[in-house]
Amino acid sequence: NKKAVRLATRMAIRSKIDDGELVVVDSLGFDSPKTSRMASVLKSLGLDGTTTLVATADHDVAVYKSGRNITGVSVQPVRELNALSVLKPNRMLVTREALDKIKNGTFAGAGGDAAADTE
Repeated sequence: NKKAVRLATRMAIRSKIDDGELVVVDSLGFDSPKTSRMASVLKSLGLDGTTTLVATADHDVAVYKSGRNITGVSVQPVRELNALSVLKPNRMLVTREALDKIKNGTFAGAGGDAAADTE
């Protein structure tokens, strides 16, 4: 049930916020994929050495490729989030635009089915 998945995801994100495990940045973007730049961003935010979910407003190839090779880091657009992907890592890094999508409820893929909606 899509509504149940969306509700569980929203509750998981709320839990991250309540526990102080959510870090919000104004923007996160790279001209070209660079793992070292993503690693330095995570380190400057105090997120190095911990499992982290990086949630972007939309699918960003450069951010995805920059984070995919870092152990413990996963990168997903908000429309692909589900409760497990939010709760599994210790910390969550979101862009302000992604957080706005989460707040107004448009994160759940209104234009199409998200991977989390197919069970």
